[in-house]
Amino acid sequence: METKTKPTQKSEDNIHKDHRKRMRQKLSKSPEMLSDHEVVEMILYNVIRRGNTNEQAHKLLDMGGDMKGILELKPTQIKTIKGLDNKAVLLVKLLNEFCMRIESEKLSTGNSRKITRKNISGRLHKMFLGFNDERLLMLTVDKECCLLGTHVLARGTTDITAISLKNMVRKVIEDDASYVFFAHNHPNEILAPTTQDLETTRTLCEALALVDIPVIEHYIVNSVSEIGIIDRNNVYKLNKDKMENTDEQNKDE
Repeated sequence: METKTKPTQKSEDNIHKDHRKRMRQKLSKSPEMLSDHEVVEMILYNVIRRGNTNEQAHKLLDMGGDMKGILELKPTQIKTIKGLDNKAVLLVKLLNEFCMRIESEKLSTGNSRKITRKNISGRLHKMFLGFNDERLLMLTVDKECCLLGTHVLARGTTDITAISLKNMVRKVIEDDASYVFFAHNHPNEILAPTTQDLETTRTLCEALALVDIPVIEHYIVNSVSEIGIIDRNNVYKLNKDKMENTDEQNKDE
């Protein structure tokens, strides 16, 4: 009776090598025909040099829910998938950083630079895309409320002791800003300011008042919405009239 022999490691490598070759040809000729899991599969070629990455790609998509969700996965989640290690974690971080910088470039050019009540929500959520830890951002704008720069003031906390006020003021002056927005995310999804949030906001506003730079608003952002905390809590004098004037100008245009 004839017995079947198991494929050798060499023959398996050849099968996967041919598959990768076909995938690269597909990417070259018709990239739009690649499914989401095939795109992820090919990205993983950079960290899994040999063998099939199809299973890992499917698990990443299942875990993240979609392509955007993969970028938001925590390192510990990624490493639960067999075959994915710190190299995969770094790759996801790099992709996230790449996407963030593209969005930042889009927001800093042309008419899209203007910040208004209508577009502030979308801007903020794009800026916090993929952040799993708490971050405090400062957005500097000119007298027409056009974005000049986006700066990360703190990571992992909004504690004022972790923020360099001197460095913050220097960035505002370098950008030649007329106004400033602050925004930070709440990874726990609770859309309400903590006592620490309010104290930090008050200190930031007071520091910028010394150089005559008004703060328009400080937003708290979660995955679906955002709130402004200066107006709600009477933390400091609000300067939303600039944003309102910009909205009226856009209507006239």
